[in-house]
Amino acid sequence: MIQLDLTPEERKALLEVLDMCISDLRMEMCDTDRKNFREEIRERKEVLQKVVEALKQ
Repeated sequence: MIQLDLTPEERKALLEVLDMCISDLRMEMCDTDRKNFREEIRERKEVLQKVVEALKQ
């Protein structure tokens, strides 16, 4: 497991970027008709959501 030591400002900035990425992935999921690609996007979104949850703890 990797451990990062972030300042509060760095943590906030990282959370904002992750939230934007997750939002973009949601829109991308809606825009694609390819089932395999949609699944890849969903998996990536889940990973990013786990990182967000870890940062919030």
